[in-house]
Parts: sequence; structure tokens; C-alpha cells
Amino acid sequence: MHCECVINLHFGSNETGSSSGTGAFLISSHARGVPGWGVRVMSGCRRMHFLPNDSECPQGKRKRKEVVVYYAIMSQDVENSLPLRRQVRPAHLARLELLARAGRLLLAGPFPAIAAEDPGEAGFTGSLVVAEFDSMAAAQSWADQDPYVAAGVYAKVTVKPFKRVLP
Repeated sequence: MHCECVINLHFGSNETGSSSGTGAFLISSHARGVPGWGVRVMSGCRRMHFLPNDSECPQGKRKRKEVVVYYAIMSQDVENSLPLRRQVRPAHLARLELLARAGRLLLAGPFPAIAAEDPGEAGFTGSLVVAEFDSMAAAQSWADQDPYVAAGVYAKVTVKPFKRVLP
């Protein structure tokens, strides 16, 4: 996982002296040019601290927020892949279940060759897996070990970072 630091800023004050606006910003963990150190701004604390990346706010406020990095694994099937898919589907699904149980799977599913819940003999044209991985290399390695790859179901596999926006 990668880390981000968020600070809530209060701008100005009204007649009673309370804050009249809020905002937030991110600060790089390499802000001082030293990997592993940087300006650490903790959610719930209004002070900036130069601390190691895994530190808590010295004021006793909340620990820094973790940012999940997802990768999309987009696979394109070979022609007439349905018989191959059927042979290795249990092993393919078992790996996805492991990701799901670990809380790392955002979504997964095939692309039907026709617009139907069950495309029947029309089969599928590919698959999409969006999951959390520590790096692009880890996502690519996981994709390369898919039973569908070994069985020749996929003609092409592409891995890209994925930014979840909604929901």
C-alpha cells in the first residue's frame, strides 16, 4: 500500500472566532528529498510533522491514511476459447476467491461474446479483474500465473493501474 497524508485546513474565522472554511491537501512522503521521510500531516491534527512514514502523530491524533492501489488486468481470449475456459475455470476461480477473501478484489468477470447473462456456446471474448496489488510488477506476476494463461485461453493480457472514483 501507498500512503497519503491529509490535513484539514481552516481558513479565516467568523465573528465568534470559529472556522469559516475547510480544505485538504496531500504532501509527498519525499518532501525533504529523503526516501521514507517527509512532511507527515495526520488526519485530525492541524500540525505538520517531519516523521518516518509509518509514524503516528506525536499529538496523539489519528494515524495516517492508507491508500489502496488497484490494477486492472484485462485479458483477451483466443478464438473459440470456451472449451479451454471450461477445463480450467475451477482453478481460475479459486485464485480469484483467494483475492476476495483477502479483501483485495474489487471486481472480476468475463466479457460475454453476446449481450446475455449466459452467452451459451457464443462464449466469452475476455476477462477483467480489478484488484489491489503492491506494485505493477506484482499485478503482472499474478496475471502471468493465471490458469487461463497456462491453458492458452488468453491471446493477450494487459495490466494497468486503475483509479477507483465511484462508488
